[in-house]
Amino acid sequence: MPNFLVSAFINELKTARTTHGISEFKQYKTYNHMENKKEKFMRVFANVPEKVRGEDVVAVVDDKPFTWNTAMIEVKNNSKTGKKILKLLEKLGIV
Repeated sequence: MPNFLVSAFINELKTARTTHGISEFKQYKTYNHMENKKEKFMRVFANVPEKVRGEDVVAVVDDKPFTWNTAMIEVKNNSKTGKKILKLLEKLGIV
């Protein structure tokens, strides 16, 4: 997103925060944080060799193993599982 749009959006959220409370601003911060993790994950994924992407398990969520490829699908789809994968990878220091 271009910087001027981000600035306008943040100003709008700050106005909403003072008018309607801080919930809208918190939602933006949470969304932005997840997008940053998603971008980091995609950069790391791009540097993982293709053979490793399909074979090695990168995360286990809800007792289900996820390879790099299946994790990428979940993350791209913004699923609940994808968000759990990102949180786990953040804890491990991967993203």
